[in-house]
Amino acid sequence: DQRVSCSVPISGHTYGQPSFLYPPMITMDSSNDMFMAFEYQISDYPIVAGICINSTYRALPIYGDDFVNTVNAIAEADGNIHVVGSIYNYRYYCTGGENSESFPFECAAIWKSDTDYTAEFLMVPELPYVYATRALSVSVDNGHIYVLGNGSEYHDGEYYVDYVGYWLDGVFHDQTALLTSISKMSSFSVSQIEVHNGVVYESGQYVTSETGGYYSHVFYIKDGVLTVLDDIVGRSADFYVVGMRVVNGVVYMAVNDYDGITWRPTPKLIVGNTVTTLTPKDDTYFAQAYSLGVNNSGVAYVVGAITPKLGGLDQGAIWSTIAEPKFYDNVSDFTGVILK
Repeated sequence: DQRVSCSVPISGHTYGQPSFLYPPMITMDSSNDMFMAFEYQISDYPIVAGICINSTYRALPIYGDDFVNTVNAIAEADGNIHVVGSIYNYRYYCTGGENSESFPFECAAIWKSDTDYTAEFLMVPELPYVYATRALSVSVDNGHIYVLGNGSEYHDGEYYVDYVGYWLDGVFHDQTALLTSISKMSSFSVSQIEVHNGVVYESGQYVTSETGGYYSHVFYIKDGVLTVLDDIVGRSADFYVVGMRVVNGVVYMAVNDYDGITWRPTPKLIVGNTVTTLTPKDDTYFAQAYSLGVNNSGVAYVVGAITPKLGGLDQGAIWSTIAEPKFYDNVSDFTGVILK
């Protein structure tokens, strides 16, 4: 419950506060230094990526005409910090192919502390209609860097999320066929990656078009084997996976379940084959999850927010498997959690 604040620099700008602040993600190293990565925008200036080291801010560097589109994840390993997201630049830096004049182009990127947070692009093989690549999640295992990502193509006047996979030390491993082979597939997305001793876990959700409408399904992939959790959580109008952790071989997932009627989320915690609904303080609030942390003993914490149904300010929320929920009326929401 001790607040540690970090101020975003605003000197030189007409407007004194960010007009847009993306919820930060957090990690911690063995020295208990805290790192928060986020993006923000002041007025109509380009989006800026930043990182706070304890209470000290520094910008995540870009080059020339680059500008940040999003920052999606942060992870620590062996004293090094890794931040992933995407930067607008020339097509060449995303694919290694031609058409370098095509700008702006969304390129997956990684910033690492051991290279002084110099932005590095994560390339995918040249594809005919590739329009964007995005880095969504990062995990480091035995010195190897795994980055989960997706990409979209543009053709016939439409944008598509056409491929997913992960970069292993900068080399892209395409896993699109694993999901596109699902019967009645309509769309899919991936959320998080975690690797333990070379075993790769990925989480996500996909939508099928069936009689009666569209249905969303939660899944995880373990070393290329797909496990769908319909038997545990069922099908929904929409699911969104906000967290996955793997401890002692058990998969933990936090999801928001949208019912298709109110389109308000119901947060749920999945532990192996058990599902627990995370409730607000009473029935006058909605609840939503943002992040998941699990310690080495298997104790899980989900953080997020509750919202008054009749209007009012959000309150930060923390649910755990060992205590009653806690709600904070001086915090609008909690967006990241790390346990060390």
